[in-house]
Amino acid sequence: MHPSGATELDKIDKAKILYRETQKTNFTLDHCWNLLRNQPKWQTHMESVRRRDNVSRSGSTLNSIQLENPMENVPVECERPLGKKSEKEREKKRKSREREDKEFSEALRDMTDDRKIMLLERKESIMRLENRNSKLLAIKKKKVEMEIKAQEERSIILAKKKRKNDMEIMKLDIGSMNSLQQEYFHNLQMEIIEEQRNKAISRT
Repeated sequence: MHPSGATELDKIDKAKILYRETQKTNFTLDHCWNLLRNQPKWQTHMESVRRRDNVSRSGSTLNSIQLENPMENVPVECERPLGKKSEKEREKKRKSREREDKEFSEALRDMTDDRKIMLLERKESIMRLENRNSKLLAIKKKKVEMEIKAQEERSIILAKKKRKNDMEIMKLDIGSMNSLQQEYFHNLQMEIIEEQRNKAISRT
């Protein structure tokens, strides 16, 4: 079948041509064949096929010899058909492979579904954490704003009280006081006047 000197690639190309001629379609399972070609089970299977082919060709040759030379008693070797036990065994193996393939497919589908659920739960957990952090940040911001507002209100109240107190001090008639009181309240009045001057200067 293969001429002397033919490379492995030449044999593969010829096999593909033969496949296309017999099956009326191109061979598209190169990747599967590359994975199987060196596997022990595949080599054992191909060796069995080659033996059957040799036996078949041998039987065909012997039959033709017997027809051409009917006087010669040439034994004809024919491949025996599969018995019921062998047929049942082959069917059992086929069903076992189908069951294993189904179990593998179901396990793969379950793994895929579990991964989708896990990713969805993780996404929801992240969203809940982000929402909680956003709420905590909003609460903290609100608290700071309230503290700032309270501080401003306290500052306004203290400023009003100080202004009222300053006005009371400025209204005092220190002429009726003793010398010590006069000196004390005079100094307070001068401090109030100096503070007001500084404020006036800072505004300009």
